[in-house]
Order: sequence, then structure tokens, then C-alpha cells
Amino acid sequence: FSDELLRGRPAVLEYTATGAFRRKLPELDDEFAKTAGAESLAELRERIEENLTRREDSRVHKQLEDKILKSLAERTEMDVPEGLVSEQIHRWRVEREQELVQEGKTREEIEETLATEEAAETGEIEGEGRDAQIRANVKTYFILETIADQEKIFATEKDVADRVAGMAERYQIPHRRLLDELEQ
Repeated sequence: FSDELLRGRPAVLEYTATGAFRRKLPELDDEFAKTAGAESLAELRERIEENLTRREDSRVHKQLEDKILKSLAERTEMDVPEGLVSEQIHRWRVEREQELVQEGKTREEIEETLATEEAAETGEIEGEGRDAQIRANVKTYFILETIADQEKIFATEKDVADRVAGMAERYQIPHRRLLDELEQ
């Protein structure tokens, strides 16, 4: 409640229904398909099936990639630069604060949420641990950089342009604006 005197106290509320509504779904026909940008219902179904197949393929590919990277990280002995880990933890905290602000949380709620999440890291609350995950991410970055150097793998200008174009489309941001933000 916004009134502090009522906050945390039991309350009884009464409601009166003034009506009931039922949503009428459109008929699944060629006319409906045209409103979704397809020529026919068959084409719409085909597009949806292709989209679902692409999503599932992407999910499976990502899952496999994660398993491979986790295995590489577990088998690789290396010291991770603590300064970089600390920087990434700080960055995570700032980004997490911004997420909580966007969710409409109060300063007190934000501090409580961050304290709870940080307690999970110290083992006070069960969890994988944000710091451990960040450390693993930094380690994985160095492993992949080393592999790329040894195998002479690099991104071309076209690769970068294609990736930026895809990101701009996915986030519905003008291409130029995204480029400017990335360059900062």
C-alpha cells in the first residue's frame, strides 16, 4: 500500500462484477493469414513451423555450445585476472540495478534484492554463485581468444556488419544508432 499505516496489515476488499466478457478469436483462414503478412493459411503455417524449427535448432546448438565451453573451462588450468573479474562483477551490479529500477523497484527493494543475490554468492543462500559464473565467463573468454589466435580465426568486416544488422533487427533499433552505441 502507498499509505504506510496500512502497509503490512491484513485487509478485506469487496468487488462487484459489472460484466463478463469473452474474447472472440478470429477464424483461422486465408483472411486471417493475410493480416499476419502471409498469402494463405498454408503459407502462414509453413512460416510458423520454420520459425519453431529454427528456434529449437538454435536452442539445441546453444545447449551443446554451453556444454563444450563448460568442459573446456573445467579442463583448463589458468589464473583469471582478479581485476577483470572485479570489473565484471561491478558491471553486473550496475546492470542489475538498472534492471530493478526499470521494474519499478524502490531504492530499499533494490538494495534488499542485491543483498540477497550477493548473499547467494557467499554461500549464505544456496545458489550457483554470480561471482563463480563471472569468473567462468572470463576464463572462457581467454580460452576462446587463445583458440582463435592459434587457429587464426577472426571476424571480417562483413561478419561484424552482419552481426550488427541482426542485432539491430532483433532489438528493433536503427542500425546507425546501434553502431554508435557499440562504438562507445
